Amino acid sequence: MNGSQRLVVKLSVNGQSREAVVIQVIAKTFLGPPPTGHIPVHKNGCQSENYVNNIEYISKKQAGKRYGPRSRRKAVAKIDAKGEIVEIYPSARAAGRANYMSYTAVIDRCNGKRKSTFATDGYAYAWEDSGKSLGQAIEKIKKGLEREENDTGNTN
Repeated sequence: MNGSQRLVVKLSVNGQSREAVVIQVIAKTFLGPPPTGHIPVHKNGCQSENYVNNIEYISKKQAGKRYGPRSRRKAVAKIDAKGEIVEIYPSARAAGRANYMSYTAVIDRCNGKRKSTFATDGYAYAWEDSGKSLGQAIEKIKKGLEREENDTGNTN
């Protein structure tokens, strides 16, 4: 089982059913309610091992330090009209903040879900650690430049 998958159970009370995360049920039952600002975590990191000795409450800040490095954050490259990388941001959120756009707009551009090559700021965006994403962005820019050259060449 993938370590990022939480186990869920379906509980029924008075004919009403709802899903609950197993670790939370076990923690509340055997460890009591969490202190303010704390969450239950698996001590060994394996989310399928839900025995009480493997569960503890830690602060959200501690959880961020412990599990943050495993997040799915990817670096984003900002590419100019010549196909050169202008700047690299640590995440889509950072790129969005720095360039006054939503992080979802940055993600959509990096994933190639926008028809236009350039964002409203005149730059293209691609995942920095993905050769495929960078290559596609640069190729799209080159094709756009070739199209512009052909259009201007036909008018003369």
